Amino acid sequence: MKSPSGNYRFILNIPKEWQSVYSITLANGFLGEFTPKDQSLASWKDMITLRLDGIAVPPDYQAFPLAMQREGPLNEKTCKDFLRSAFTDHEQHGLKTAELVLECPSLNSTPGIGEAMLYKYVLAGDKVGLITIWRSWEITNKQDLKEARSQYADYTKLFRQAKLNKL
Repeated sequence: MKSPSGNYRFILNIPKEWQSVYSITLANGFLGEFTPKDQSLASWKDMITLRLDGIAVPPDYQAFPLAMQREGPLNEKTCKDFLRSAFTDHEQHGLKTAELVLECPSLNSTPGIGEAMLYKYVLAGDKVGLITIWRSWEITNKQDLKEARSQYADYTKLFRQAKLNKL
């Protein structure tokens, strides 16, 4: 991954019980999607998407998710009771990272199915690497939602082990 502040090697160890289900080389990077081995691209409950392409992020990246909130796959129009967390800033491996959670307890297109997206932006100058972790659940009551939310910590731990080393 190239940035004005130098070149970086990005390392994310996908769990061994996961598989690559989609990948494409982009002009300036890579897009890959992974699911557990018992799931597929057509029918998944868990997915990790890794995108590295030098996405430009405004200096005030705190405002960046507002566009996602209106136009992204999970937003106030596609979800009942849509929630978006504030960005959480972290220092990781010498670079700043920012994390965000989008939560949709019930998809308008599929009532009773909820989704969450956990975003991690790795900021390298004005360029980023983006890791998203999607999770889909059957949510029919408040207990189902509580159990779904309890898994956010596991997914956050997964993407916090990513490394971005300056070359």
